Amino acid sequence: MRIREALLGVWATAAVCASGIAHVPPSERAAADAAATATALRGHALVEARCLGCHAESGALALSPAGTAPGFVDIARRYRDTGGVRDALGDRHMPMPRFGLRDDQLDDIAVYIRTLEDS
Repeated sequence: MRIREALLGVWATAAVCASGIAHVPPSERAAADAAATATALRGHALVEARCLGCHAESGALALSPAGTAPGFVDIARRYRDTGGVRDALGDRHMPMPRFGLRDDQLDDIAVYIRTLEDS
């Protein structure tokens, strides 16, 4: 879990810097980091509850319970931003079932998956 927490911290800092908010007061930066971390943690909980029956958190297809389902590391590397991941989650493709996730849940999962790119 410590590796994931470190990745979340790095991702959150990078997201704040990339957003063009380079000179943000430390208290606001800490709040942004905390919000990004909370989003990713909600996404992780959803992944554990709904996705790990078919997908692996690692990148290897061989480790995915469904064999043909890509691992989340592979998905993170394939889609270079959360929008791409979110669009892929929202697209109906077989054999992935529709889970009826809300938009905010799709966003949370996309943010979490993007934290895995450098795993």
